[in-house]
Order: sequence, then structure tokens, then C-alpha cells
Amino acid sequence: MFKNFASDNSLKNQSYKSLYNLINKSGPISQADILKQIDITQATLSRMIRELLMNGFIVESGIGMSDGGRPPILYQVNPSCNYIIGIDISRVKTSVVLVDLQLNIVAKKEFTMTINHGPETVINEIKLIINQFLNDFKIGMEELLGIGIGSVGPLDREKGVILNPEMFRDSSWSNVSIIEKLKESFPTLMILENGANTAALAEYETDDLDRNILYCISGAGLRLGMIHNGKVLFNNTGDVSSLSHMTINFEGKKCTCGKLGCLICYISLPNIFEEYCIRKGINNLELKLDYIEIAELIRKDRLIETLVMDSTYYFGIGLANMVNLFYPDKVILNGFLFNEFPSYMEQVIENTKKFLNKGLKNSVSFSSGNLKENATSVGAASMIYNYYFKDNF
Repeated sequence: MFKNFASDNSLKNQSYKSLYNLINKSGPISQADILKQIDITQATLSRMIRELLMNGFIVESGIGMSDGGRPPILYQVNPSCNYIIGIDISRVKTSVVLVDLQLNIVAKKEFTMTINHGPETVINEIKLIINQFLNDFKIGMEELLGIGIGSVGPLDREKGVILNPEMFRDSSWSNVSIIEKLKESFPTLMILENGANTAALAEYETDDLDRNILYCISGAGLRLGMIHNGKVLFNNTGDVSSLSHMTINFEGKKCTCGKLGCLICYISLPNIFEEYCIRKGINNLELKLDYIEIAELIRKDRLIETLVMDSTYYFGIGLANMVNLFYPDKVILNGFLFNEFPSYMEQVIENTKKFLNKGLKNSVSFSSGNLKENATSVGAASMIYNYYFKDNF
């Protein structure tokens, strides 16, 4: 029933959906406080509230503070009358979350991306996880509002295809029709977007005081998402990794793109590991370490630890260029290296500040965000909710 309500865009139902969205974002909330935010009569609001209560879309959630009269009843949404799946596909790991209508994580499973994790293996594993969630929580397709996917780009959003992303350990990640494959098992709304954008959206919606957010995911590669004036900034291909190929050294290393001195040559974990193997005289193709194993190596081996920390200088140059260009209120740093090594984040921030324009040094803040490693998957789920109830994505 809720899915039909969410899908009904008739003029009459739009007012109900606007009220529902207000209660979801502001609840628990009284009718008096609702009337301060929307232009309808008390009688109309009371009738709409009764209908939403009768359908089980909202619930009474206690009594508010009295201002001298009868204490008001508070209302909030019933978060478990429908669910959403959010998926985060990165080069390091894939995460799948089940969230309720308030984007609270109900269940989560993830797996590391190894050299054996090609598209077919990953999609099959995602299907198994989703089926497990649906079975465990007794959720039918009519109770699944949709599936949002945050992935490495570039992407064809309209066709639901992951095109030709760089640096997956399995080289067969090319022209992957992920939405078509998932819809074979789950006939519901699906949206594909770059994971850095979905992460930025999730963080914005948990703290919308910051209208401009630059979200950076770094580890195996580099992805940057941007919220500007409360809206996600898109490019045509969903390839927010293209900023990895910003030139920071005109006489530098040869990049896979053919240019010299791209940022990615100096900061990505695969490139750092390759440099480590060269200096050690090791064939990195034979070593075949996954990212978790490389993290353990960084903790034990002084050489690769030094290479990782040295890379923060170049990272600072590249990130400062983006901050100087977009003037964000907040920069959020996330990803494998940031999460595994707090000192790495500290050094990136310190080096970034060295290259910021004078007026920005005290006006932009840096953090790891509220949602951290869950931001991409929760943001992917948020796309589904916003498709029905909002227009900011």
C-alpha cells in the first residue's frame, strides 16, 4: 500500500506526500508546528493526519510540551512500513544495506573485492545478500521501495551500466549492465549513481547546515562528489574519478591515460604498492595482495608506510585545487586509507591547508563525516526515497 502511495503523483496525493515528507524529516512533530511550515487549514491538516494514521504510514509518538493548553500529540513516520536497499560498489569492497524509511540501517553485509571478484561474482553475491535480507525480515517485493546503487564510474545512468572503471583488480569490469542483471531477480525501482555523489548526499541530509560539501573517497582510486547549494553536481558520465587525472607534475610519472604527472599516479594505493614493489625488487603481479593485506603490510613495513605518508603531499595539492575551485563549507574525507590510518588523514588535511587560497584557510572545515564507511550505501538508498518524495537528487 505504501509503495502505491509513494508512486501516486496526482495533484491530490502530492499534498499528502509533502506532508509525509515533512513529518519524516521533522518528526516527532505536532500539528501546530506543521501548520507553521505548510499553508493549509487546521481542519484539512487534521483530516490528512487521520488518513495517514489509518493507512499506517505515520504513528503517534508521544506528547509534546504544553504552551498553556492541552499538550499536543506528536507524529512521526512508521519507518518499517517499507524498506530500501542501498549498495556501495568500490574497488576495495562491496557493501549492501537494508534501511527503513528514515534511512536507519536495519541490516548490513559486505565483502572484500579480490582479483576473483568479477562482475558476475559480485552481482550474484549481491543477489544472495538481498534475498537473505528479504527472507530474514519477511519483506515482500511490495514492501521494497527500491534499490539504489553507488558505484565507481564512469556510468551510463539511463541504461544502468557501469562502463569502464579503472583499477578494479578483476579486469572484466567493463560495460556491466548491473541494473538489468539485478532486475532479473528484483523487479523494483533501481537508480545507479557514482558512489561519491551518493555519499555526499547522505552526509548533506544528516547535516544540511552545510549547503556546499566536497566529498572525497580515496584508496584504490580517487572520487570526488559535490553538493552545491543543496544540490548534487553531476557530470554526464558519472565519472567523478576523472579528477584523478588532474595534472600536478608536468614532468612526472607516466599515467595509464597517457599523460604525465596525474594525481592518481601519486596517491592511489595500487600505484603506491607498485612503487613499493619496484624498490623491493618484487613482482607485484606475483604477490597479488588484496587491500586488507596491503594495509597489514603498511603497518609492518617502514618503506611502504613512508610511501603512503609521502603521497599526502600530492594529495594536498590536488585537494586544495578542488577546494579553491568550489569553495565548499565542508570537506569530508573517507575511503580505505583514511579509515585505516588516522595519521594519513591528518597529514592530508595539513598539506591541503598549505595550498588553500588565503580566504579559505579558516572558512572550510574537514571531517570524516557522520556516516563514514556507510555513507555511500545509505546515500544510494536515499536516492530511492528522494525519487518519490523530493527533488534534490
